Amino acid sequence: MGSALVKGFARGDGETRQVVIARDLERMQARLEGAPVVIVTEATAPEVLDCDAVLLGVKPQVLREIASELAPLCAGRAVISVAAGVDCAFLRHALPEATTIIRALPNLAVAKGAGLTAMCAVADPDSPRKLADQCKVDALFAPAGGSAWLDNEADLDVATAISGSALAFYFSFTEALAAAGRAAGLDAELAGRFAVQTLVGAGAMAETLEQVTALKHAVTSKGGTTAAGRAILEGEHGLGPLLQDAVDAAIARARQL
Repeated sequence: MGSALVKGFARGDGETRQVVIARDLERMQARLEGAPVVIVTEATAPEVLDCDAVLLGVKPQVLREIASELAPLCAGRAVISVAAGVDCAFLRHALPEATTIIRALPNLAVAKGAGLTAMCAVADPDSPRKLADQCKVDALFAPAGGSAWLDNEADLDVATAISGSALAFYFSFTEALAAAGRAAGLDAELAGRFAVQTLVGAGAMAETLEQVTALKHAVTSKGGTTAAGRAILEGEHGLGPLLQDAVDAAIARARQL
C-alpha cells in the first residue's frame, strides 16, 4: 500500500517532495522505479530533515513493534498511518510529540489517482496544528484520488469494508461475470475482455450515487434483457443481502485486528 500511495502522490504537480525510508534499498528502488522520489535507508538521513509529515506504510504487526522507535522521527510532524487495526490512541501514546495523528485507509486504486481515502485525525486539544495538518494531507492525497474525513474513528472500519475491501468485491463480481459468459458458451478470452471493459466503462460513467441509479435505469428497458437480469440480482436472495453479509464480515474482521 505504501508503494501505491507514493505512485499516487507522484501524479501531482511535482511540488510535493517525497522521501522514502526503506531498509532494503535495492528492493524499494525496483518497486518504485520511475517514481520521482528520494530513497534512503536511515531516518536520520539529511534528506529527511525538512520533511513536515511522516507516512507510516508498514504492516500493522510491524508498526506495533517499532512505533516507539519512530518517536524522534515523528516529533513536530504530522503522522499518517495506513496500518489497519492500529488505533489513534496507540499511536498517540507511542508518538507523543507528533503534531497530529491521522489514520488513513486507502485502497490500491490510489496508484492510478482513483482511490478515495478514508481519514480520521486526532490532535492534542490545545494544538493549533490540526486544521493545518489536515489541509496539508488533503493536498498530498488529492492526486491519488482525494480524502474523506470521518469524525468517529470507529467508522473507519465501515469505510474499509465499502472502499478498501470493496475494490476486491468489484473484482470478484467481474470474475463471476466473465465466468458466467464462459458458462453460457462465450470464448474465455472474449468473456474476460467484455467483463473487464464493462467494469472500466461503468466506473468512467458515474461519479455520484445519483448518477449510478440514473444510469442503471437508463440501461434498463421495460421487459428487456437487463430487466430480467436485475430481477435476479435485486431479488430477495440477490446481490443486496450477499453484499451486506460481505460488508458485515469485513467490518467484523477489521474490529478484530
